[in-house]
Amino acid sequence: MDMLETLTSFGLCTVAYFAVMILWRPVGTVVRRLRYRIARRQHERRTRTVMTLLVKLDGGLVRPSVQLRGGPVPKGAVLRLEVVDEEGRRRHVAKRRVFPGEMNREISLPPFSLTPGTGAEEIASWRWDVAIKVRRRVVQRWREYLTALGGLNAEAEIDRAIV
Repeated sequence: MDMLETLTSFGLCTVAYFAVMILWRPVGTVVRRLRYRIARRQHERRTRTVMTLLVKLDGGLVRPSVQLRGGPVPKGAVLRLEVVDEEGRRRHVAKRRVFPGEMNREISLPPFSLTPGTGAEEIASWRWDVAIKVRRRVVQRWREYLTALGGLNAEAEIDRAIV
């Protein structure tokens, strides 16, 4: 009987040991990945980037540009602008890669033309969506409508910090 109890105890200890050894590596990997994600999010919050959208009206041509100030831009970052009118139609979509040396400078985006009869007041009612993407993941986004004190003039500027 003692021999049977000893073999059973040995078998249970062996199974428990191998179960711990098999599960130890995946659990460690999951913990490391969670720590990395938490540290990355905290770093992104500390290095806040301020985006300023500049829109210049040149006759029937709209020339959007963006200024990025603050924290560093991640490698492989892409600046994306999408303009949507009141009816939900996309009026303009532009993408441009952002390089680290372009911080604190004006980044010009491709201009687009307006349909005849479209004025500055109508452009102000469109939704402007500016986003910084890194590998298909949106790092920061600004999505609002153009506003200016005292009405709109030839250049409408919005300065907004994104948290």
